[in-house]
Amino acid sequence: MTKSIITKIAALFIVAVTFTACNKYEEGSNYSLISKKSRVANEWKLNRATAENSGVTADITTTLTLSTTKDGTFTRTATIATIDFAETGNWVFNDDKTSLIMTDSDGDVFTGTIKKLKSDEMTLVNVDGSTTYTYEYVTK
Repeated sequence: MTKSIITKIAALFIVAVTFTACNKYEEGSNYSLISKKSRVANEWKLNRATAENSGVTADITTTLTLSTTKDGTFTRTATIATIDFAETGNWVFNDDKTSLIMTDSDGDVFTGTIKKLKSDEMTLVNVDGSTTYTYEYVTK
C-alpha cells in the first residue's frame, strides 16, 4: 500500500513539473496540444503595434494582415498612411522556437521574439537599435 501511494505521488509530481516547466513564451498557456507550427499557420490581423524608446511608448497606426502556412510561406499586406503594399516570403523558427524569422522575397529579414503564441493570438517583439517594437496579432 505504501509503495502504491509513493508511486502515485511521484507520478503526480512528474505531471506537475512537466506542465509548469514547458512555458516557452512570456505570455500564453503552459501547455498546448496544438504544435507551435500549427499555431503560427493562420490568417492574422494586426490588432496593436507599439514602439518604445527610452520609456516612451507610442502606438503605430497601420492596417496589416499576415497569412502564414504550415509549409513555411507567408503573405503580408499593409496600408501605412495611404500606401498599400504586399509581400511574400518564407518563415522559420529559430533553433529553440523562441523567435519567428521571416525573410521576404527581396531578402529582407524580420526576426520577432515570440512573447505569446496561442491559436488565436500571437505577440512578436523586435528590437531595432534602441527601439522595441511590439506587434500583437489576432486571428481574422
